[in-house]
Amino acid sequence: MSLDVRSWCEQCERCCLRKTPTGTVGAPLVSIHSNAPMELVCVDFLCLEKSKGGIENVLVVTDHFSRYAQAYPTKDQKARTVAKVLWKNFFCRFGFPAKLHADQGRNFESAIVKELCKITGITKTHTTPYHPQGNGTTERFNRTLMNMLGTLPPHLKPRWHEYVDAMTHAYNCTRHDSTGYTPYYLMFGRHPRLPVDLVFGTSTSNSQASYSDYVQTLHDCLLEAYAQANHSSRTAKEQQKKYYDQKAKDQVFSPGDRVLVKICHVEGRQKLGDKWEPCPYIVVKKQPEIPVYVVQPENGGPERVVHRNLLTQCMFIPVEEVSKHTAEEEESDLDLNETSSEADLQQNADAVSKEETGPPLQLGETKQKDKQASQEEGDKAGENAPHGMPDSLQSSLISRKNPPRTRHPPKKLSYEAQATKTEEEQQKIERGWKLWQRERAKRAHRHT
Repeated sequence: MSLDVRSWCEQCERCCLRKTPTGTVGAPLVSIHSNAPMELVCVDFLCLEKSKGGIENVLVVTDHFSRYAQAYPTKDQKARTVAKVLWKNFFCRFGFPAKLHADQGRNFESAIVKELCKITGITKTHTTPYHPQGNGTTERFNRTLMNMLGTLPPHLKPRWHEYVDAMTHAYNCTRHDSTGYTPYYLMFGRHPRLPVDLVFGTSTSNSQASYSDYVQTLHDCLLEAYAQANHSSRTAKEQQKKYYDQKAKDQVFSPGDRVLVKICHVEGRQKLGDKWEPCPYIVVKKQPEIPVYVVQPENGGPERVVHRNLLTQCMFIPVEEVSKHTAEEEESDLDLNETSSEADLQQNADAVSKEETGPPLQLGETKQKDKQASQEEGDKAGENAPHGMPDSLQSSLISRKNPPRTRHPPKKLSYEAQATKTEEEQQKIERGWKLWQRERAKRAHRHT
């Protein structure tokens, strides 16, 4: 009994669309790796309260390997603004990266940004929809920058955009736990000169005999720093993956599986709304090496690329679709019957009746039975006629009292008999059966 109840609840459409499966169901963590500065640069927008200058957006650009970050306050998030800031403030100062990674915002996926990447030889990549974890380095810096700006005194917060550069520089000069080095050192190969060095009189410069010695020393130091930073970063990512995978319960979908897509963009209060889209999707394929699937609506439509964490198994069959399909089939059958000729349907019904009821009677026997039936009906009508009615009226009453010949419905064949019948004969039988049902309904309506 309990298994039946559990199965019923798991296949309930309303329960599936509203509830989330018990336990955290998600794909294992897949980390993004980079081996050198400017190999992968990630960008994203951070939205804050509007400052006095009308600035409420910050374009954040981070280097994935060194964690070096730059933040540029802007008044809008237009594609033209993104292209202008990237070209003027980042590319022309730090060089062109090999890859530019962002989400699927319209500003980052615009034609002008793609043209800029094409001109500079940059490979444009993007995350899956509604999956900010695919741009985790930038998202983590966004949280750090918000916390730093949030520590400003209340009277300075309306002018927060004036302190973005100083706080970003402080972040770049701080040792990062994942790499073991400061982002500034991994990016430029030297430690910055800070105000604390002036206070204590420390010097960060290394005197070298010649430029070649300086370059060689810098090269050796950077190689060692890159190797240690790469090792520390991979170790940290392995620990993060180990901790994350303990809570993840992956369920791999195969092509053809029915799934539901999570509703991510909701406007207004939707605390009682559904959490999954009502239209089931069919898995088309899985992307290699990453938990990303290509799905397509079951009732037809364009394909979508969705992360595994936004999918769940569809356990129900949409009742509305099934009822709609059945109604459409019945309407098509009725249209077919109405357009068919009454003579053809009558001929098919007579043919089926003769075939089902056995060999036909002889001509003499048929006339004799019809005559006997009409005499019986006439006798009954004469008995029921009023006393003193003329013979002519009585004969007309008798003729009107004679009902039309009743048609017996053709017998429905069993499955074994249907298997031996041809398709055309089965269609004739079905048409005769529907004709008899229609005439029976008409007679019942006339009598009422």
